Amino acid sequence: MRRELDLHDIQSFVMRGHGKDYCVGRHYLLEIASANGLQIEPIAAENSQASLVANNDDAGQQIDRNGSNNQQHGTQSETGKSSEALVVFLEWLRDQVTTAAPWKKGKPDSIINVAFTYEGLAACGVPVMTLSGFPSEFREGMRERRQLLGDSHDYDKWDDAWKPGIKGGTVHLLLIHMARYDASHGDYNAEQQRVRDRLDAFHRQLQSRGKRAGLKILQHPHQHEGEDHLDWLPVGQWPEPPSANNADQPLISGLQREHFGFADGLSDPIFDGQDGDHIDLHVVGRGKRSRDGNWLPLATGEFLLGYPDEAQEQPPAPRPYDFSRNCTFMVYRKLHQNIEIFEQYIDKAAQQYVNYLQQAPDIGQPAVSGEPLNPQKRNDAAESEPKIINNLQDQAITLLQARETLKAKMMGRWPDGTPLVVAPDWASWQERQHKIKKARETGDATALNRFRQELVDFTYLETDRDGQRCPLGSHIRRTNPRDSLDPTPPITAASDQQSGQEIGSRSLASADQTSSTVINNRRRILRRGTIYGTRETSEHGLIFIALCASLFRQFEFVQQQWVQYGRDFEAGSDTCPISGQRLKPELNPDDSIGDKFVLPTQQGVEREPFICTRLQPFVNCHGGAYFYVPSLTCLRLIAQRLTDAT
Repeated sequence: MRRELDLHDIQSFVMRGHGKDYCVGRHYLLEIASANGLQIEPIAAENSQASLVANNDDAGQQIDRNGSNNQQHGTQSETGKSSEALVVFLEWLRDQVTTAAPWKKGKPDSIINVAFTYEGLAACGVPVMTLSGFPSEFREGMRERRQLLGDSHDYDKWDDAWKPGIKGGTVHLLLIHMARYDASHGDYNAEQQRVRDRLDAFHRQLQSRGKRAGLKILQHPHQHEGEDHLDWLPVGQWPEPPSANNADQPLISGLQREHFGFADGLSDPIFDGQDGDHIDLHVVGRGKRSRDGNWLPLATGEFLLGYPDEAQEQPPAPRPYDFSRNCTFMVYRKLHQNIEIFEQYIDKAAQQYVNYLQQAPDIGQPAVSGEPLNPQKRNDAAESEPKIINNLQDQAITLLQARETLKAKMMGRWPDGTPLVVAPDWASWQERQHKIKKARETGDATALNRFRQELVDFTYLETDRDGQRCPLGSHIRRTNPRDSLDPTPPITAASDQQSGQEIGSRSLASADQTSSTVINNRRRILRRGTIYGTRETSEHGLIFIALCASLFRQFEFVQQQWVQYGRDFEAGSDTCPISGQRLKPELNPDDSIGDKFVLPTQQGVEREPFICTRLQPFVNCHGGAYFYVPSLTCLRLIAQRLTDAT
């Protein structure tokens, strides 16, 4: 029986990503300046009362913690003015927030979501007893826990907005505004301008209302060096102009490509209560595996507070119950992608890989040598490069093919999202691409659906236990190990018929095993990130947004134990090759090898594996925080100062 959730009480992006229609937007960081004793503009009493009446059916109830309306007594302190102005702003903001309820009148022009830091909740007057109910990792915040996350050596690169001080501020509130791009309007440029006008109009409204409420909009670096800072961080990417040729269109619409060239947003988990009647279609490859091999949705409590999780428990949450039910925690990280460093490293490693493939199997791996590929040559067709015979696999491979293969091995997927478990090498990937193109040309919907399902419906233990297809240390195996941490392959109905037969060291007659590790089911996170900037701008990277019920058990465990540490993947202390936070190798002269990434040899071939050494920092954290994503009920309690934890 599927769980029914109150979608009118849950913010929209908790239940679903923004998708292709809401592909561009702005992120605002707000500080409640009045909480720090700064002067605010006076607000007319009649305007504030009118706003309360218009936006709140219970207008006239408590406005301050004591339930008294100071205006009725004819006096109003500066604190009272600040409090009342903030109430008006929060009530207005609550009306702007997009819920997860079905859109009966069609898609809205904008989607708006909000979240608070711990300091932001305190600045809004949430009682201490309620604040004390939050878990310690949220109260401390990401900045204080940066050493645990591997961010300590990047702190000097953080944007001023994330660092309290003269130039920065204290982030209290995050506001996400995504605007709808309607391709049906036909005129590509005109629709872009309509979207910009919509974003600008909301910015003016936010500026005006925020200023009256004593809010300060913290500024972001401009995407071009030397230009003035911005009140917002521009996020997302414009869709490509419509084309008659759909051969290169992604199998799953709405996916963005991050700046290293990979499709992003695949395999996002599905939990009980999502997608309604369509959950059976979307849960495959994205939920959890049952003993009989079927895919089931994860427990609601893994992602929403107030519901049982996979352990049939509820994680720590603040009181009262209405303050936490249908809420969740958010991880927000601004990850700058060092595109040039990544490309140059791959160029050198590709030359080394080609040399490695030319050698006889009993010859060891050569040292790094050669100059990086010319950027122009990098964009040439693979067939134009001189072919080199791969003695190990008896197939031809070009320098450019070696380059793309190394990138795919590090990520665990090819640029279009095809997992290496499905297509482990260049030739098999190209063959799959050819089949997809043919299916599109013939309109074979069945084949296209099968190809789409292959993007997410795969496991490791039965087909790639040793990581010969998808290396154990690749990015996607670290961040979502699926069943690769299970001690033995899953028990099938056919094998279970032979009672007493051994699998590894376990007996089928007495085994009680699921086909996906319990530990992995307890570490899943909802991804709601997007890109910012372009490859041509100085500010470019990925906004990593994760939603989960436990910051410590879910996000921090994955970041600390699987991304920053590789023992579970036979990688020792090596970090994730793509997103690991690490120093430049030249800054650590005592370590001649640095972080490394290993490509295993083919089964049965006695040969040293190919090893990428001295991995560079391809990604740097430039800021971030932990946020609390309130339900609409919780947002009302915050706005009206009605929270009572007793």
